[in-house]
Amino acid sequence: CFHDYLRDRDMADSKYEELLATERQYGHREPYLWLGKYFHLWLEKRPD
Repeated sequence: CFHDYLRDRDMADSKYEELLATERQYGHREPYLWLGKYFHLWLEKRPD
């Protein structure tokens, strides 16, 4: 998330919409895809 790397809280708040648009534009593309702090995995056990 680009927002997480912006240390200046006031700027993070004032630029939130711009940061969100950037996140939506690049967040699902390489190399940015795997730069996030959190990953959610859904795993299913295959039937025997």
